[in-house]
Amino acid sequence: MKCNINDCGGNVVDDEPNYIPLGTDMVLKITDKRCEKCGAVYVGGQYQKLERIQNRELCDKLYRFYEENLHG
Repeated sequence: MKCNINDCGGNVVDDEPNYIPLGTDMVLKITDKRCEKCGAVYVGGQYQKLERIQNRELCDKLYRFYEENLHG
């Protein structure tokens, strides 16, 4: 897909995923799209991939990361 936000002609690719802990053993992985050329970000709907990952260890790591960065 080509960028249609800024009409720069850049390729739209998967962006770096974001992770949100859901409870104590589940994590939501959110992957949006972005233009390689201009950096425009496509969020939600057809441009977003959502994946639920059941992993207690990953969830614990995310909580520790947030605690260290919010209160550190």
